[in-house]
Amino acid sequence: MPSPETFAKARDLFLKEAFPDQYKQMKASGQLQKHLDQIGQEADDLWSTLQAQMLNSPDLPEAFQDRVKALQAVPEMIREMVNADLIHAPL
Repeated sequence: MPSPETFAKARDLFLKEAFPDQYKQMKASGQLQKHLDQIGQEADDLWSTLQAQMLNSPDLPEAFQDRVKALQAVPEMIREMVNADLIHAPL
């Protein structure tokens, strides 16, 4: 599982590239670090919640090999959801 700092760095890079003017304003006003810390923590919490839900899902296949494939796909599915909901969200 990525750390909150990893999520914060990803958000920082996204904002810098996608919203350069707002990024500069946030940095100049001192709001950027607080925002990055908040997003990092929210992403970490969301990851933990989604992981617990997916790993305990009654919808997981019962056949061993199918179950292994489904469990191996969990981290990537969670990464995509966290990115869409938090990391790559507009300001």
